[in-house]
Amino acid sequence: MKYKRILLIISLLFIVSGCSVKYEIEITKDLKVNEKLILTENNKTFIQNGTTNKLYISTMAETYRNNDRYKSYEINEEYNKEQSGIEAAKKNSSLSDYQLNNGVKKTLFGFIVLKEEKNQVNFSATDYRGKSFFEEADAAELKYDDVQVDIKLPFEVQEHNSDKYDEEKGIYTWYFNKNTKDKEIKLVFNKKISFKKQIIRLLKQNWYLFMIIPVLLLLVLLIFIRHKKVNKI
Repeated sequence: MKYKRILLIISLLFIVSGCSVKYEIEITKDLKVNEKLILTENNKTFIQNGTTNKLYISTMAETYRNNDRYKSYEINEEYNKEQSGIEAAKKNSSLSDYQLNNGVKKTLFGFIVLKEEKNQVNFSATDYRGKSFFEEADAAELKYDDVQVDIKLPFEVQEHNSDKYDEEKGIYTWYFNKNTKDKEIKLVFNKKISFKKQIIRLLKQNWYLFMIIPVLLLLVLLIFIRHKKVNKI
């Protein structure tokens, strides 16, 4: 009863204001999946609705901690000058672990599927459900101003329908809002890291070597020239 009352308080505030949601998915080179769900609200909204950001965010964080779907997530409260919110983070041991146990499935999306075929992986998120985050029939609908989904990966993407992407950083982004209907996320990638990406990673991880080596070579050359001049004398 107490849990449902808290849900209703949160629901009513969202109906009046709406919040921003960011869902980050990182697929690592060893095919583990790190996910982070970030919900933020403008601090002015709390004052306008007769509450404080501390009271509201701490209540929302506790609600997520008590939600079975997010029991395995690390829930943190975030406060800053302009906005406040919560972060729900989790590390999944594999693609299948993520598909089976992520908390966003059935909340933001009805279905999240990762299908592996030899060296290829098909990622899809369908049946967008941005209107509600909880399944309680007697809870009011939660509304969001906007939802952003980011997928970051080190692999070669063969096909995608993202709204924006940064191929160099390997980040693919989708945007949703209250008017979004029938929008899906589709991403197809090869599990083998391409030679190009391996070179880029090598350069980023060892950039200092590429600065030191030319300097050392120049020093060796100068020493050689000086030594040669001395021998001539």
